[in-house]
Amino acid sequence: MKRNHWLFGTAILLICFLSGCVELPGINTPDSGGSKIPGNSSAVGTDTSTQESSDLALLREEINQNGNIGAAFIGYVDSESTEEELYSYLAASETGQKYPFLSEAALVMEEGQELYAIVPPNENWTVTVYPSKVTEDGTYEDILNQPIYTGDSGEILLVRCNLSEIYSNVLIASTDSYAAISFRLTLSMESGRMAKADGVYDFSVYAESGSGMGSENPDLALLREEIGSSGSAAGLAFIGYVDSQSTEADLYRYLADSKTGQNYPFLSNAPVVMTEGQELYAIVPNEAGTVTVYPSGVTENGEYADDKSSPLYTGAPGEAVVVMCNLSEIYSNVLITATDGGGAIDFRPALSMENGHLAETPGVYDFSVYEAPFDEYAVETAAELLREIDEIKEAMEQGMELLYTGDTQIIEGRTCLLFALGTDWDGQFFRERYYAVCGNHVYAYDAVYDYWTPLGMG
Repeated sequence: MKRNHWLFGTAILLICFLSGCVELPGINTPDSGGSKIPGNSSAVGTDTSTQESSDLALLREEINQNGNIGAAFIGYVDSESTEEELYSYLAASETGQKYPFLSEAALVMEEGQELYAIVPPNENWTVTVYPSKVTEDGTYEDILNQPIYTGDSGEILLVRCNLSEIYSNVLIASTDSYAAISFRLTLSMESGRMAKADGVYDFSVYAESGSGMGSENPDLALLREEIGSSGSAAGLAFIGYVDSQSTEADLYRYLADSKTGQNYPFLSNAPVVMTEGQELYAIVPNEAGTVTVYPSGVTENGEYADDKSSPLYTGAPGEAVVVMCNLSEIYSNVLITATDGGGAIDFRPALSMENGHLAETPGVYDFSVYEAPFDEYAVETAAELLREIDEIKEAMEQGMELLYTGDTQIIEGRTCLLFALGTDWDGQFFRERYYAVCGNHVYAYDAVYDYWTPLGMG
């Protein structure tokens, strides 16, 4: 969180961000083009002639004694929730029951699974919500010229946001025309409570477990139930093929864009273990279990040699882990040990050469989200098209091989078959280039610019 700055007695209001101070366009304009969903009745604070409820007055007194603005984490919600469902969830929550006036607040609905409330300290302050994203180098980029919503003076807001538990997709700014504060709505990865921010008073109602809901992420809880029902000790998912030179930020972006990542957004909160490889996996233990990742090699006899004396990573109890590994599709370069609170199971994340799905492993539940399979005719037709391209033809004449990966790639809205061009060394296939085919459209992957380049029509 960045430090908030206060500026008094000036006609131009600036809000300070990570890399300096930037003017917030239209921050003092109540109707700045943003959209809102009104509360269940008139918004709190818009009628100054109406006396504030005693609960709101008491909360604002607490805010003024402890900070400059109030915020609360209400709980995890479905990213597809309707307005009615969110208000119902609020009313049933402990925060909503303690502060019933929140049901009158306007609702801002962005992509995400976290629901927050924001209360300005008095009738003079307005709250503006701006969209935010993360750049390639992992820093925030706030879109200050396109506010999502600017509230009326004193108006309370509810905000649904944050598909990722690592990055927030909104910036909150509040002002009374003389002073300003800005912050992001995020949760601490250690406690599950709101991350501390200067000037922000946390009025969340926390259960004893430390979570605003008193329970874990509902998607994670449901997955763990599936893992347990299958009789497995842990869950494993193949997320997809990645560039072996990917950075941590690259992997988190790939994860967020993948179907597995979208189906299980809590994985964006998992640590990433990066080894040499081009395959990305996720491992989920049960609530009491742990995941340990060990390095593994292959002897001259073709047998695995695991080094359990030097673990690459050992997770906390219940912690999911994302692992980049496997330069070869025949051998895995890691060994995973997952405990279930009692016993332990060892396995290697690897794909079946037959269908591109996870290789079946006793005690491991496959929760991958697979693309619909293409028939053999479609794969062979695409391969024939690729073999007619000069650069591929020349490479194959020099001994390289073309392999269908069993995976797909979305390019320009089309679902394309993904192929790899590489070299076979002693039974290990090393991928060197990627190509994708969608009907008669052929693309080559540019690893430098992370871009699919059209190669023309067949």
